[in-house]
Amino acid sequence: MTIWITGRGGAGTVELAREVRRQLFDAGVMAAVVDRDVLRCGLSADPDTEDVRRAGEVACLFAGAGVVAVVAVGSPRRAEREVVRVRHQAAGVPFVEVFVDNAKGLQREAEDGYEPPVQADVVITSGEVGVAAGVVLARVLADLGR
Repeated sequence: MTIWITGRGGAGTVELAREVRRQLFDAGVMAAVVDRDVLRCGLSADPDTEDVRRAGEVACLFAGAGVVAVVAVGSPRRAEREVVRVRHQAAGVPFVEVFVDNAKGLQREAEDGYEPPVQADVVITSGEVGVAAGVVLARVLADLGR
């Protein structure tokens, strides 16, 4: 399974990804975080579209091996996220898109070009990372049949 966490800059997607991974681990589920720092440590030096594609492939590999991939990579374009979702579906890997709605409005769509998901699987509006991670965890554990 891949959990793809997306949101505008400053929304806390990386912090949420790390907390989701921690809570999954505490629940006995193997999980790994894939973010830009991971990609830049040797997998990719290219920005934007190529980072999104590579993150999707790495996530698909992890998930195919039974490790829940928790991805927090800036992926502002809806079409790029859809390509990753379709790739996961083709591989038979469950894909959960989590949209972190930046209620603080640190950056606006019009300013940063971010395209929010049309229909995310989970929408988080809370600024509390632990609470948000709990919401994601409940969805994931239900999908995993736990």
